[in-house]
Amino acid sequence: MGLVADIVRKRPAIDAVAILQVTNKKGARIIAKVLKSALANAKIKGLDESKLIVKEVLTDNGPTMKRIFPRSQGRMDRMLKRTTHVTVIVAEGKKVVNPVIAPVVEEKSKKSKSKAVKA
Repeated sequence: MGLVADIVRKRPAIDAVAILQVTNKKGARIIAKVLKSALANAKIKGLDESKLIVKEVLTDNGPTMKRIFPRSQGRMDRMLKRTTHVTVIVAEGKKVVNPVIAPVVEEKSKKSKSKAVKA
């Protein structure tokens, strides 16, 4: 979920919903649902939906459910079903987009080593 949260953090809320709808991750559906709920709450409070940005997206560990998983010869293994607390904070503000930082690749010059031909 952290990967999806990084995609929409500090983006306009309407753009973030559009990005999440085309992102092919399970976490994208969950965060989109929470973001739509936050937008509905902001609309009820009288905030302008076009000026809203996603201020924060927090994904914290929730409770872990412990289940048993049957194995061979009558044994059992423990299966951990992990859950996540998702918090989305929207606020009115300027359009702030995460800067895209391109990796710098230094080209190494290849010196041709010519081998002397012995005659």
